[in-house]
Amino acid sequence: MPRDLPLNEIPGLLTVTTPLAVNDAAAVWIDNILVYSTGIAFTVNAEFREEFEPGTVNLGTYVHPHPAPSLQLTALYSDGRKSTNTTAFRAEPSDTHEPFLLSPNSASGPHSASATYYLTPFPAPGALRLALTCPILDIDETTLTFDEVNLQQAHRNITPLWQENS
Repeated sequence: MPRDLPLNEIPGLLTVTTPLAVNDAAAVWIDNILVYSTGIAFTVNAEFREEFEPGTVNLGTYVHPHPAPSLQLTALYSDGRKSTNTTAFRAEPSDTHEPFLLSPNSASGPHSASATYYLTPFPAPGALRLALTCPILDIDETTLTFDEVNLQQAHRNITPLWQENS
């Protein structure tokens, strides 16, 4: 399926060293950005001073009947297309050219939380913006922009392992 992570390639790496948001109560950042031919995978992390009951701070995708995610994340493509983590779990658009943002796993403890995401398809030419807000951690909307040059460089660094049909 085009929506799955490719098994026949080693992804390119895109390094981000700037936190998305830091305040007196929490910090949120993205790391482990892996660029595949079909999209990008990344991890959203949060550390917080206040102790929360594990599972309270949910950085992942909405999964019925669990509560909506604490973090609202939106991927904004340069051509105007977008996807968010607040749509129904695995509610894939029928058009494979429409962006789809999925969090296959997440974890939460008393002082930290994380979630992995996969965004497909690979972004159109131009910048890709990730906008997030996390009210439970007093984080207002903030945006991280990946410029086209860095995305394309990481895309060129993908290493194919074998032909997909073999």
